[in-house]
Amino acid sequence: MPSQLLIQIGRQTISKWIDREVLRIGGDASCEVQIPGLIGPVATLQYHDGIYRLWSRGQIPVRLGHRVVEPEVPVHWKARRVLAINSTRITLQIQGDPKPSPPPLDRERGRTESSTESQSPVTQVKRAQRRQWPLVAVVLGLLVVWMTSGGKADIGEQEYYDAVVRILSSDFIDLSEQPTAREVQDLLQAARICESRRDIVQARRHYCEARGVLLGSDLPDKVRIATLNLVRLRLARLDR
Repeated sequence: MPSQLLIQIGRQTISKWIDREVLRIGGDASCEVQIPGLIGPVATLQYHDGIYRLWSRGQIPVRLGHRVVEPEVPVHWKARRVLAINSTRITLQIQGDPKPSPPPLDRERGRTESSTESQSPVTQVKRAQRRQWPLVAVVLGLLVVWMTSGGKADIGEQEYYDAVVRILSSDFIDLSEQPTAREVQDLLQAARICESRRDIVQARRHYCEARGVLLGSDLPDKVRIATLNLVRLRLARLDR
């Protein structure tokens, strides 16, 4: 059984399978683990060398067990230890191999069959994309403002980064390109973690790899250009 996060919000407990090496925790739509009442990402969970590490973004106090997690200082998150963020409690559950892995296929298949009983796959995609158009318009508008101002617009780099990640994870991306978008998103998140650790070499490697994936992708032009611009800006900052 793969590792899981048990998230207790009030009287409700939610199970989140850990299916990737980097998970962001917070209230933003781009966060894989979303907690109501929070603004933006507040912590990052990373699997590396057989263990899980927790990084605090420093926006609000984060406690792991009895310890306050200091910003940009990784803490080893052991099994059954409880992470406290405001009134939310998150417990790391590990059984067997702790390495991230996807949920069992039978569960995925059951959810897929249930959701597709009355709709064809094409209909589902079109409806999902229509629902995402307001989000896409807002996010792309933010990106255009940033790009045309040469990065001098009155929006922060974190907002720009969050906007890119948000649209990469939205249903606006065609099903055929969602694996590519997910790969780019993972690389961007890994690069940001390396930046927070001041590991410039690895951060640059992740950004360059993301750039290579983007250049060979069929993502929508505006999304691809905006993401490439983000990569260019981050690489330029690393070279300062």
